[in-house]
Amino acid sequence: MRVLIFSFVLSSCYCLLGFPRWQTVGAMGLLLCNGEPAAGVFMVLYDKGYFHKTKLAYVATDKNGFFKFSGTAKEIFQISPKLLIYTWCNRKRDGFNSKMKEVCIDIPPKYISRGKKVKQYWDVDIELGTEANLCSISAAQ
Repeated sequence: MRVLIFSFVLSSCYCLLGFPRWQTVGAMGLLLCNGEPAAGVFMVLYDKGYFHKTKLAYVATDKNGFFKFSGTAKEIFQISPKLLIYTWCNRKRDGFNSKMKEVCIDIPPKYISRGKKVKQYWDVDIELGTEANLCSISAAQ
């Protein structure tokens, strides 16, 4: 009888919360710094979930400032993908006091696909020289 009750309670929880499902998001485009290609810029794709942050993918731009990558997560709720960009654009490197600019951009939910393959990439060109969306998250968190 206890096993039956436990099974009922467990199945009820799954029905309320849902089963974890694979979700994928992809982004591609160009990074520019004051109109010029931003080569070698490090980018991280995160899922900023309700309880924890998960790194989905990371990449550096090529010599033309181009990037293309995707990430996959298995979650009950819809993922909240964020693009975190580390750049020296419009920043001076002066020894120990210098700090890279961190830019965070939310990826629109319509680019989240069910399954393990990207159905539609978020195609975006980002001008880092004027981007002021500084991060509230960082890789150290």
